[in-house]
Amino acid sequence: RTLTATSVPRGTYYVRVRAIDETGAVGPASNEIAVVVDGATKTCDGPPVRPNNFNVNVSQETGVAFGWLRPTDECIPKSYICVVGSAPGLSDLAAFSLAPGFGFSYDVPPGTYFVRLIAVNEFGQSPESNEVVVVWGCSTPPSAPQALTAAVSNSTLTLSWTRPVVGCIPSAYELQVGTAPGLSNLGTYRLGATLGFVANAPSGTYFMRVVGRNAIGAGAPSNEIRVVVP
Repeated sequence: RTLTATSVPRGTYYVRVRAIDETGAVGPASNEIAVVVDGATKTCDGPPVRPNNFNVNVSQETGVAFGWLRPTDECIPKSYICVVGSAPGLSDLAAFSLAPGFGFSYDVPPGTYFVRLIAVNEFGQSPESNEVVVVWGCSTPPSAPQALTAAVSNSTLTLSWTRPVVGCIPSAYELQVGTAPGLSNLGTYRLGATLGFVANAPSGTYFMRVVGRNAIGAGAPSNEIRVVVP
């Protein structure tokens, strides 16, 4: 037996057949087949239309992943070109080919990127897709640490602070110590990624700040505190 269906929308369908006897009982399903309706009966005589709904998902766990929707006309892309710029509309950083599909993931160094997609077939290239902006990692030094405080017990000095509330997170901190506001003439001490510091300090008056660092460099200092050790 055969069945002919007309005006079927484009898409992928999974089809099975079941037999029904005279009592209405339904038998087991046949083998399943996949049917792709892609408009192949129409003739393509030009480049593809622009990729639709180009989008990006940025996650520390999965990296940078791009996706888009397949064109809905008869001209199916044979490949794609991804163009990457350092500012809107530019392609000064990269342009590379992609196999047919609906997405890809990419490892990128820290920075801000402006990305567009072009569909390609044997007749040429489509217009560029919408542009997406990718901000990955940190391309600037950290913001200032917050709420630096000190507690003194005899000669024991305990400092604590919190991470920046916006911007890039420091991978390490340094303590700047001076004899007057804004100075670090008594020393600059690398502290790692800790949010506190305990040390025995000689008697004196100290002016202290904490600065965050990352791979780009040192950020702005925290609030400055005046510490008196008796």
